[in-house]
Amino acid sequence: MYSSDEPPQLGTASSSRIFFSLAIFCGISPWPSFTTLDARAAAARAATLTDLQSLLDAFTVIYNTRRPHKSLPHQATPATAYTARPKALPGDRTADARWRVRTGRTDPAGKLTRRVNGKLHDIGTGTDTARVPVLMLVPDLNVAIINAATGELIRELTVDPGRDYQPLGRPPGPQPKQPRTR
Repeated sequence: MYSSDEPPQLGTASSSRIFFSLAIFCGISPWPSFTTLDARAAAARAATLTDLQSLLDAFTVIYNTRRPHKSLPHQATPATAYTARPKALPGDRTADARWRVRTGRTDPAGKLTRRVNGKLHDIGTGTDTARVPVLMLVPDLNVAIINAATGELIRELTVDPGRDYQPLGRPPGPQPKQPRTR
């Protein structure tokens, strides 16, 4: 570490090259036309890696918190500019639903199961979707069942915890075929 009155002890030429490379990377000119602070920092040479790290840490603190920058409004320091900007904060997630994605296949009767509060509930999708690979999107009690191969929505419902079987909402048995239109 060095004081403001005297430059640090000189070290090896390799530590000086590392420091100059870092100065150029940070956008500081390592040539003689730079300011007194930069001259002191560039003249610093460390004998060990620990000394070099302490010089780099000191340089970072000075560069970010004490040295005014011409490119910033009112020649503020980077730390001042950073703290003046509004920060993104996490929003209120208490009302968010807990989404889950479940993959599966309907059974030979076209049913799936869904566990709610430790109890299994059967969800009917119809015999026309028997043995079809599906994705179940499950936020809380709502369920969306999607054909995994085509992306088609098969069924969307809200599970009734009072019923073991979640019916389709249509009369049982085969549905009458729709006449074809040409």
